[in-house]
Amino acid sequence: MDKIKIAVESIESEDARILIDELSDILHRMTGNDGRSTFNNADMLDTRSVFVIARNAQGTPVGCGALRRMSEDTAEIKRMYARANTFGTGTRLIAFLEQKAHELEFSKVRIQTRVINENAVRFYKKNGYTVIPNYGIYENRPEAICFQKDI
Repeated sequence: MDKIKIAVESIESEDARILIDELSDILHRMTGNDGRSTFNNADMLDTRSVFVIARNAQGTPVGCGALRRMSEDTAEIKRMYARANTFGTGTRLIAFLEQKAHELEFSKVRIQTRVINENAVRFYKKNGYTVIPNYGIYENRPEAICFQKDI
């Protein structure tokens, strides 16, 4: 397995744009919605928000994720994505984002996905996230499923 390195990077970079576009295309094919309406680059301007890119040993981007502030004690992970056949990248990304959330003094992390995205649902549960009532714009949206983890 390639050694994966994860670092905070600009969401304005070309690599970020490519990864986010890939994720949006996958989500659109899977759910009919690309997810762009629930996140924008301005979310990363907050001092308690970060965007990260995972790179393999050759420096090729293989995944990304964002952490944004929801409240003083709660952060939300958005744009979580690992390219196919990059075993372990998603687990490394979520652990890195949780560590960043801890460093930024959040005590809870939330994530939302679609019920139809069974791989993501399994992944979040496997990584210690529990299902919570849908929050914010996801309330009364039966296609959405929300998770939370105390960190």
